[in-house]
Amino acid sequence: MLWAMQRSYPEANAEGAITYQQRVPLEELQRSLAQTHGIENLSLDQRVVYIHGVPPETALPETAQSLPGVPAQVTLPVACGVLEPAD
Repeated sequence: MLWAMQRSYPEANAEGAITYQQRVPLEELQRSLAQTHGIENLSLDQRVVYIHGVPPETALPETAQSLPGVPAQVTLPVACGVLEPAD
């Protein structure tokens, strides 16, 4: 599964900004998307990236909720980005 590829958490600087970079082999990404979500065509120009999840020990307010049976730490969105072609 895609979420299992990254197990460490980026840390924000004093201003709350993070820089995150990860390399995933294209074949691995295609295989994972097809198996997990039935997506055969990557269409990267039509995709965005959402980064979600905080360390399990992160204290969250009671108002932070998630899917039934899933801790809020797993689904809490922390960043998003648009995919752009590299030069």
